[in-house]
Amino acid sequence: LIRFPSTAPRAAAVASVLQDKLDGLSRDAVGFPSRILTDAERPLLLLLDRSFDALSPLLHEYTYQAMVHDLLQVHDDRYKYSYTSNNNQKLSKEVLLNETDPLFVKYRHMHIADLGQRLHVDYKQFIAENKETADLNKGDQDMRAMRTGLQGVQRFQEQTGRYSMHISIAEELVKRYNGAGLEQISILEQSMAVGEEINGKPYRTAMADLRALLAKDDLLLSPEDRMRLVMIYMITQENIKQEDRRLLLEEAGIAPEDQAR
Repeated sequence: LIRFPSTAPRAAAVASVLQDKLDGLSRDAVGFPSRILTDAERPLLLLLDRSFDALSPLLHEYTYQAMVHDLLQVHDDRYKYSYTSNNNQKLSKEVLLNETDPLFVKYRHMHIADLGQRLHVDYKQFIAENKETADLNKGDQDMRAMRTGLQGVQRFQEQTGRYSMHISIAEELVKRYNGAGLEQISILEQSMAVGEEINGKPYRTAMADLRALLAKDDLLLSPEDRMRLVMIYMITQENIKQEDRRLLLEEAGIAPEDQAR
């Protein structure tokens, strides 16, 4: 069963194409049920477009890939990062953060709180698994070990470079998370989004808490985060007075040309 909202033409178009594909497979492929299933037996696929949920894209997400695109300057999957070379030179390099990087694919859905430790553990394991190559600079290997090590030099250098890059990016993300006060922002976001405080009690102080956060002198909120917070408030709160709306837009510093009419 394929279901979609009657007001979503894109979802309807996708449903039509998918149904045609499934019908074709059921005629030609082995593995489909030989009898017609009842509605209770058939799986349900629900197709929705983004307009069904305008809130989720505004909330900060703390998996690796989401933070990379939210907090760093990434264009067409390209990111330019700075690092220090072995001879203490400050260098920069443009890299691709997409499916061409196996480490990015491996870690992109990992929460940032777990990523740093996992990167260091996996890097140590990689070094242990490539001991002959890692020990080449020590100069105390026999010829057999040196030959084995030399065979893997190129792959070893590429992989250690990738690990170094991702460790550097993860550290930069944590630095920006702390510098932007995202912990405080996220607590307010989640409270407004779910309508509950951390302790599970109904959340009733959204307006006061948002105004207090916007007025904090020690918290350098970016214009984007200010706008996101106000938009979350508008979506999640009911019966907003026009005066409260005007006050929030003013305190958030949102220019008239950026406001919805």
